[in-house]
Amino acid sequence: TLVVTAHVIFDDSFQNKWNVSSSAALSFSTDQYYDGTVSLRYSSVRYGFYVYRTNSDSSVFDPVGSGYTHFEFKARIGATDKQSSFLLTSKIHPFVTVANVDISSPVYSNEQPTTADRWSVFRVPLSDLGLVAGMNLDGIFIMHGGDMLLDSYYDGIQFASYTSSMKFYYDNLFFSVY
Repeated sequence: TLVVTAHVIFDDSFQNKWNVSSSAALSFSTDQYYDGTVSLRYSSVRYGFYVYRTNSDSSVFDPVGSGYTHFEFKARIGATDKQSSFLLTSKIHPFVTVANVDISSPVYSNEQPTTADRWSVFRVPLSDLGLVAGMNLDGIFIMHGGDMLLDSYYDGIQFASYTSSMKFYYDNLFFSVY
């Protein structure tokens, strides 16, 4: 699977008029990152953070109409969290929920999302987030739920276009991309 184009939200810094909001502790980390030199560190048992457009006209971003097929991010959870789950919520202008998607299933990740102390790559088709051409995206909530207070790290948050379908399937502890 080849990435044709990408619209970066966060990779060492926020880009393309994106920013973040959270009611929990969210900071930058230089000790854990997927690539580059910085990741987002989130400290909470539950809840999450919201990536959103910072320009005053947030209604101008239509990811599907712009040719993107997937929402992608990398995440690393702490060593002691054995009951992790991830949920994405897409919001369109004017802040209307389109879909809540549980991405804890291995079909969205190259690692079991409950695998502690490893980076997982999540690729979620925009259609699974309920997005179609003509929908103007305000932002996406990224929520991680676990059973303990710990740090989780996020990197490489972006919209991407792939030349073929991208879902992960497991076969004994190894994964294949079809």
